[in-house]
Amino acid sequence: MSNSLSPASFVAQMVSDFCVPIILGQAKRDAPVQGVELDPAGREQLGLKGDGFTVVYPVEDVPVYLDLAGNRSTLWFERGDAVSALSIVEKALERNFPTIKRTHDLERDRPGLRSRIYEGELGKGILVQIDIAYPDPKSGAEMANRFMVRVFSLLMPGAPNPLSAQGGVKP
Repeated sequence: MSNSLSPASFVAQMVSDFCVPIILGQAKRDAPVQGVELDPAGREQLGLKGDGFTVVYPVEDVPVYLDLAGNRSTLWFERGDAVSALSIVEKALERNFPTIKRTHDLERDRPGLRSRIYEGELGKGILVQIDIAYPDPKSGAEMANRFMVRVFSLLMPGAPNPLSAQGGVKP
């Protein structure tokens, strides 16, 4: 894989190859860019509390963060191609996960950001919800340079947890 990915393309690839597939225990182990794991102090500097695993990936001189905690994986970056990231990630979702559909487009509590919510069933009683926080094109607010994708796994009642037998997965 090439290191010439933009931050948005990197996020789209990580969502497609890691964040959604990890829910089924099928994630690819290698990221397209070498990352650096943050220690607990580094996580705390980012405002992350509690247990979790965080990696920072340098993509075009823009730090792209991946945080894994519980049933959630989060990817985010500032600057870079944040304004065009929504369409890049949406195209990757449509291409790779046709059962995942957009259900909402909402204003967020932070000025300058909106959220698109995607939901779908992955099979075996496993549901996914994806929250994409993207710059509001009508806003000139400070948040217009931020982009974030949160992927949540949800189990339907009685469904087996595919990660319990693996002890979790790290990229």
